[in-house]
Amino acid sequence: MAEAAAPARRESTRRLPASWLLWHGAGQAGHSVQGFLLGFLFIYYNQVLELSGTLTGIGLACATVVDGISDPVAGSWSDGHRSRWGRRHPFMFASILPVAVCTVLLFAPPAGLSEFGLFLWFTIVYAAMRTALTFYNVPYLGLGAEVTQDYLERTRSPVYRAIVGAVAALVVAAVGWNFVFNSTEADPHPQLNIDHYLPFAVVSALVMAVLMAVSAYRTMDVIPHLPSIGSAGIVGGIVGFPMTLYFNRLLDKKWTVILGVVGCVLAVTGPVMLDLAGLMLDKGQLLMWLLVCMAFLSAFAIAPVSVTVASMMGDMADEHELRKGTRQEGVYFAAFHFAEKGTGALAPLLAGIAVDLVQLDPGSIPGEVPAQVLFDFGLIYAAMAGFVLLAIWVFWPYNLNRRRHAEIVAALMQRRESRKAAEVAIERQA
Repeated sequence: MAEAAAPARRESTRRLPASWLLWHGAGQAGHSVQGFLLGFLFIYYNQVLELSGTLTGIGLACATVVDGISDPVAGSWSDGHRSRWGRRHPFMFASILPVAVCTVLLFAPPAGLSEFGLFLWFTIVYAAMRTALTFYNVPYLGLGAEVTQDYLERTRSPVYRAIVGAVAALVVAAVGWNFVFNSTEADPHPQLNIDHYLPFAVVSALVMAVLMAVSAYRTMDVIPHLPSIGSAGIVGGIVGFPMTLYFNRLLDKKWTVILGVVGCVLAVTGPVMLDLAGLMLDKGQLLMWLLVCMAFLSAFAIAPVSVTVASMMGDMADEHELRKGTRQEGVYFAAFHFAEKGTGALAPLLAGIAVDLVQLDPGSIPGEVPAQVLFDFGLIYAAMAGFVLLAIWVFWPYNLNRRRHAEIVAALMQRRESRKAAEVAIERQA
């Protein structure tokens, strides 16, 4: 029995090749680029097309809620799916084209729409894009969690994923700011020029589709080995992601998350709070470098949080298997994404309402916004960011540390050994 169990133990705790992790990480491009586009999306509809801030926020919130409903569907469906391509890859391949098409359509609304018609177009197309992306992301994340059961090895997958995703977003940002939205004397405020957005959407859609397709194709080799039981901020993230393994070893996963959230909130709100108190520097280059450093530190602090929470989902799936006898990584990541999108739906809604409350006019020129508008917006921003600290209490009771996880994996291995021994005995009797 011990000899038969050895391959299973090695398979469940094997070290994944860096090449496989890189190919798997490429699939994060869809989520990362979509997140980067979200900032442009708000500017495009509110400042360029002049959809009111409240309607823009409601549209983002409604689309996110619709998308959130699809999370448990995608997770449960992929958990139970069986095919020669495994249970994750069929959904990943089927989602790529809809994601790319909807990304382009978001920045190509039909001409002549009324404000309500524009609101409907925005909401429906964005909901479709987010839902299609969910049917890629949830199986994709489940795949990353089920290829290994090692406590620290499971963190390496989201580390690579986060780095590659951040690099993809950085590439899109570089192309956007240096080639598409590049200021000239003839066009000093290109972000307010409608003609720039469609080319930018096409480039973004191509980056997303190519990297998502390559990732899905190049990770198919693990299918036979899977369990079969029922800018400155971006650079800071890239630097912070590799530190996750170190923080997980030093602090364990729970404290990596808690301290990362606190550090991010302090770095993000610090400059705003200092400015509201009249203590912020106002010395050109010195001020710029201070803001760059704060953006770097906030991303550096929060990067290990996103990676670690993804790793924790896999650990909880192991505990679920021990208690219930089934592996449901898809459902766990669906629940994680549902919660993420639930809060994500609230954020743009509040942002849109805030834009209207402070009376930020459509087409506002940078540098010409009234001081009172900036002060009011900063006050609202600081208050909203402070609420993020409430996330800490969710993680406080978490007790699935490295020692406990090792006990769970050992118990699972023993169960599988017993099951295989029983199957062998039945075959011999037959």
